[in-house]
Amino acid sequence: MKKRICCHILILTGLLAVVGVWAAAPALADPVTVAANFTDGNSEALVDAWHGVAGLGWAGPWGEFSYNGPVFTATVDNANPLDGGGNYLDYSCGSTDTGRAVVGRTYKCDEDNPLGVDVVPEHTVSWKFRIDETQVDFDANFTDGVDFYMMHDIVPLFGRQVNFSGNQASWIISAWGAADLDYIPVAREWLAYNGDPGNSDWDIAHQVQTGVPLVPDVVYDMTVTNRARASETSWGRYDLTIDATIGVTEYNYDSTTIYPDGLGWRNTEASAYGLAGIPDFSARCSDTVDVRQFSLDALTITGESCVPPLPVKPGPFMSPVVARFTDGNDDTTYVDAYHGIAGNGWDSAWVDTTSHATTTHQVLGDGGVGEIKTGSGRYLSFSATHDETTSVMNATVSRDYVTEDPDPGINWTGGHRIQFTMRIDENVDSEFLFTDADDKYLAFQSPSAQNGSSPACIWQAAVVAIAPDPLMDGKWLFSDGSNDGSYVDVNTGIDIATDGVYDFTIIIDPTTLTYDAIITDGTTTWNSTENGFADGLGWRTSATTLGGYLGFGGRANSFEDTRAFSLDDLVITQVPGDADGDGDVDADDLQRLAQNWGAGTVEEPATWAEGNFDDDHFVGPKDAAILAAAWGTVNWGDGAGGEGAAGVPEPSAIVLLLGAIASLMGWRRR
Repeated sequence: MKKRICCHILILTGLLAVVGVWAAAPALADPVTVAANFTDGNSEALVDAWHGVAGLGWAGPWGEFSYNGPVFTATVDNANPLDGGGNYLDYSCGSTDTGRAVVGRTYKCDEDNPLGVDVVPEHTVSWKFRIDETQVDFDANFTDGVDFYMMHDIVPLFGRQVNFSGNQASWIISAWGAADLDYIPVAREWLAYNGDPGNSDWDIAHQVQTGVPLVPDVVYDMTVTNRARASETSWGRYDLTIDATIGVTEYNYDSTTIYPDGLGWRNTEASAYGLAGIPDFSARCSDTVDVRQFSLDALTITGESCVPPLPVKPGPFMSPVVARFTDGNDDTTYVDAYHGIAGNGWDSAWVDTTSHATTTHQVLGDGGVGEIKTGSGRYLSFSATHDETTSVMNATVSRDYVTEDPDPGINWTGGHRIQFTMRIDENVDSEFLFTDADDKYLAFQSPSAQNGSSPACIWQAAVVAIAPDPLMDGKWLFSDGSNDGSYVDVNTGIDIATDGVYDFTIIIDPTTLTYDAIITDGTTTWNSTENGFADGLGWRTSATTLGGYLGFGGRANSFEDTRAFSLDDLVITQVPGDADGDGDVDADDLQRLAQNWGAGTVEEPATWAEGNFDDDHFVGPKDAAILAAAWGTVNWGDGAGGEGAAGVPEPSAIVLLLGAIASLMGWRRR
């Protein structure tokens, strides 16, 4: 047992030596994979379908475009899978002279498609492709210099979703029915286009032979690795691999063996310095008896997200739970949207609750228009209008962060911090609008999505036009509860104002059933701990467990009154190792860990406040390692301390503290 204790101490001391390196590591863009496997079949309502809908990294459904009136069909089938891959897209185009049809889909990441792939950094596009013409038809009809199969990334023109104007393409792969001395060096073989600066001609000099034959009923695995242009005057490049088994022969083409610097794009202006992000697949006929047929599956794009990762605060934090509305207005696909879906630490979508109100809530701020703060971007605009003459209006939007599994997310049984920004968009200075005791703005936390505050609330911030105490009229107030449903208002002295922007900070302590509150209007700051509440403001509710719905809303008494505000930058954070929930990791937290070492069972798990930071029921070495890695964090990692930490203590000091654990463990076992 003594050896085990000493080992734990050595591990913890060693961890302290690497904390600085860990905290200083830069944030990298998140890896992203966007895939089309056609698992949802033929549907206009599901994402991975033909045509499908936007979502999961796709900016829209599959697009199609045809030229010269071919008979074109595309459908999802599973009768003859590619390499046992289940569903696939079955394409057929023919019965017209020089008829052509193209299908494609956009994966480019932007503010409207934040789950897509950034087209500027290096990324790969891979797929499986098979010619489905019979060998007899292929031999008889795929014989002309007009006959081809082609795939490329290309800029859509004239409002189309897809395109086949080759001089607008970046990378191009093709195979033709006949050779041509001017344009096509060889028939029935996959060719890669190799562009060069200042020359995007389609000629034989730009065609690279891969040596991989085009044969029906053969599955080709193709991968394009894209490298964007470094500047306006440079040239985009790509690498190509094609793998196939034809009879007993293995074909493995790799363009880098001859072109280590890459094949050149055809178009220098594919999409800024990146690509269009639209892989297209097409075929063309030379005669009315021709029918081009192919199957497509396992289209996969792998690269980086264009959405910057959340700022990494010094020290190893739990995963922040964030609502910044970067995904816009969406109810089915994205998390950080209104209403959005559950995920990333949120246990629910945004929920609307109203009575006697007509509401217009929506995400605004595209292009920075109307943003709450410079550079803050999108935000939720809340608007509720009283639509009845005899009753009081209430309207609220709320969202739950108390999840069963706090990974990603926070462990809500421990201390944590809630921050958000509100802007008042109503003219509260008007003598006709914000004038009554039932005219109110509020933010609160409760166990359910409810229409306004109630005795079940944990904390509440509110501003009332006419308060019971005239000194509180139009002032932001916080509730100081008695844990029995009752409360008294605490006056911050900060006025509500038209276009006023308010930053709130709520620090929750589930162990003492208290909270600290901070509000600032950019000029004046009020902090509860500095204004007579050093031990915290009390929870209003009599419950001892946390309800996780954060609600934001308004109340009105007069018909056609409108409560209007904007909400943004809602962030919930937690510091691993912070047992006492004060935003610091120090000797107080280590003492709690030592006192509860070995505590917890499956039936009665140890709590966060006792030192169970990894939520595995017990207080033990893993929890001690978490605490050691966060040692010295102060003020939630972004306050005094420069880099957000007080600094790693001297090894001798931490060893003395850890010695208390060893002594306590030894005492318990004697």
